Amino acid sequence: MAKQISSKQVYFLHPLFILTLLRISGRREWCCVTSADKAPLVVRHWKMLAMLSSLRERFTVSEFFEENAHLLRNLEEAKRLLSLLERYTVISRKPFLESVVLRHWSAYQWGEAFLYHYATRDYPFVKATNRESYFREDLGRMERYRRFGKKPDIYTTMLPVLAAWNAPDCLTSSQQSPSTLAQYLRDNGTLREQLLFSLHFCFGERMKRFFPLQGFTLKKTIPSGGARHPTEAFFLSFRATRLFPPGVYHYDVRTNRIILYRRGNFARAARKATFDLFAKFEKQPSGMLVLVSEVERAMWRYRDDRSFRAVLIDAGIAMMMFRSLMRYFSIPVYSYQKFDDRAIERLLLLRHYHQVPLYVASIV
Repeated sequence: MAKQISSKQVYFLHPLFILTLLRISGRREWCCVTSADKAPLVVRHWKMLAMLSSLRERFTVSEFFEENAHLLRNLEEAKRLLSLLERYTVISRKPFLESVVLRHWSAYQWGEAFLYHYATRDYPFVKATNRESYFREDLGRMERYRRFGKKPDIYTTMLPVLAAWNAPDCLTSSQQSPSTLAQYLRDNGTLREQLLFSLHFCFGERMKRFFPLQGFTLKKTIPSGGARHPTEAFFLSFRATRLFPPGVYHYDVRTNRIILYRRGNFARAARKATFDLFAKFEKQPSGMLVLVSEVERAMWRYRDDRSFRAVLIDAGIAMMMFRSLMRYFSIPVYSYQKFDDRAIERLLLLRHYHQVPLYVASIV
């Protein structure tokens, strides 16, 4: 087959091609990967690694041979190698569909996001096409996980509790519907009441659900992969006039309260830790929301490297919902992920590696 390939044959490199170290059967192996649902090509020879690292987005057989002539015996060997890479979809004689879509999204500066999404969306989770076999396989996996360690708590508690404010229970016990209450607060509520409503709407507990071998999980307004809900809401208040006394707060899901656990005005430290966030508006922010992920909640069930995306998606949905409510209440807010991680951890007194800050949002 390789002899039939013309030296002028054009090849295209897969846009998701990565050469990376993976642990296979206890050994760290160099692997050539283009898709999450296909077995990787294990590479053990240094010459092969060198040639793979030199692949261009578009090249001909003769160009490949000329670049790697010092590593190949002849042109026919180059053709055999390219045939092997073609079988593993590392290269193709036609442009990959992913490349076409990538160019489209790159025009909107979303190229990197598309590549990440495409590389992870087809990860081979337990197949749910057969209900009986799915639950049997899933329970077996949960039993193995449970033997390794206890499932993380579904609640986060920050101590000491120096003061607390109850949030309006806008979905469970309120006689008004959430939309009616939101409209009332938009027209008549204070900034504090609107913030408390938003925290409860986004992060408040609706009900508990029991899963065999996993124990209880929470159901909230916002969805979460596997009902893990790793995202927690923290808040820094800088001015007492419109919000809360200056300090660091945590929205306690268990009690539906926003709890003050560290007193003090940390506006200067927050400004330094978030670079230019405070410069997005002319006025000094009244406070700052920080979304923190209790990553072990998701990790306990989803233990594959690529599953980290579930943590990011969870936080992204929470921030989208919070921003929508802020817009509804006409509260200026600016959010992004650019900040000094360790500085934010110190401000909030977080546990390093366990509680990971993902988003910050200034509230004016």
